[in-house]
Amino acid sequence: MNNSLAFRYETESFCTPETLGTSVNYVNLLLTSYGYPVPIVVDSSDPEDKCKIINCIYALINDRKKDMQEKQQLLERINQLDKDQEELQTLLANHKREYMLQDKRISELKTKLDASEKEQKRQLTQNTRLKEEMTKAKNNMQYMKAQYAHETKRHEQDMAKIQERLLRQMNNHMKINVASLDMNSHFAATMDNAADDDEVVQVRAMYSDLLLKATNRERDAKRESEDLRTALIQLYTGVRHLLEDRIQQSNINKRDLQREIARFSLPMDCGAKEALKEVEDLLVRLRMEWSHQIDQRPDENIDEQLHEKEKTIQSLEQSMEDLLQNIEAMKIEYEGKMQVYKRFEQGGFFDTVMPQPEPVVLSDSESSVTELDLENIAKYKTIRKRIMRDRRKITEAAEELGKQRAQLEAEKWAIKQLKYEIQKREILGQENTSPPRNPPEPVSVSGHEPGRPYKRYKLASMGTPSGR
Repeated sequence: MNNSLAFRYETESFCTPETLGTSVNYVNLLLTSYGYPVPIVVDSSDPEDKCKIINCIYALINDRKKDMQEKQQLLERINQLDKDQEELQTLLANHKREYMLQDKRISELKTKLDASEKEQKRQLTQNTRLKEEMTKAKNNMQYMKAQYAHETKRHEQDMAKIQERLLRQMNNHMKINVASLDMNSHFAATMDNAADDDEVVQVRAMYSDLLLKATNRERDAKRESEDLRTALIQLYTGVRHLLEDRIQQSNINKRDLQREIARFSLPMDCGAKEALKEVEDLLVRLRMEWSHQIDQRPDENIDEQLHEKEKTIQSLEQSMEDLLQNIEAMKIEYEGKMQVYKRFEQGGFFDTVMPQPEPVVLSDSESSVTELDLENIAKYKTIRKRIMRDRRKITEAAEELGKQRAQLEAEKWAIKQLKYEIQKREILGQENTSPPRNPPEPVSVSGHEPGRPYKRYKLASMGTPSGR
């Protein structure tokens, strides 16, 4: 308001009656320089001079209108550019924030990778240590084997010495008896000595035969003991591995299994009795697990369910591949847009928005490009969220299907075993219809209840009778 008043005062005080001529000359010079119709004659009564004054005033008024319109357009242009600059700054801030999030995620992945590498190194170190322990255990076993062989050889030598001593004592005893005989005549003594020699030979042959038979029985007993020990170890390991496969979340360690198997090589009074007790307990657990599997038999249409679930898994895998391809395409598009945004961030945006001959059309194109970029970013974020959500669902579904497939495989195996058991029972039932030749003797079990007869059970999963 003050500026307009000052301008009005300046224009009104520019020309006075005293300075009329000078003012007219100055105005004519200015009008000539700006290209307006001149000269202006104020004190003339000629109509042309008056028309010339009117035309000059009209031209000035038109120029004033044009200036006002251009000023308004320039103000609108400036406001639009300010608005576009604010939107671009907001968009740039969002992309910077997203870039920081991606950088943070990369740092987290690097941290996880370092942790995984450390865990892998630890596992390698542990494996090396376990290998060393296994080597030491093997060496100890070799040492124990050599010591056992040495002890066996020593016992055999002691047995041979005892046999020689026994024969020597028997010979001495027979010689003493022969020396104490009374001989009546030379002929009788000769006959008695011959008879005594025959008797000594017979007794010696009898004892030699007894020693040979005892040695053979001892050797057979040792061989049978080793065979039974080997069969017991195989039975224990087979049942143990079967339970590991059947029982979910099994906490059985291989080192513990090897340590337990080593006890079967010990004598009966040094831990083998406890090992036999563990075999009996293991058979009881196997029988309970088998009964549990029989009680929880699945339906008969397992093959159809497996086929349907395999089809579902294949369809999910195909959809996962399609989603991964879409993700790769969106990543490529996102990288291209990031390059554009980085160029805008470095100041390249204002190089493309210089004033052109048609500023209004250029402004519309810039606003349309900005709106398209915003729409593409929002669309990309929505698609990315949907893809991540679908990918998470597909992963969970694949894990669930894998669990169901493993469960169905286990149930299928249980049904096959059940069919095999039913067929075996039918065969055994047909055999039991005929009178048995030699009825089996009952086997004693530790922990048996008094007053009840011993029974012989069958191990269903192994297909052989158990000693329980």
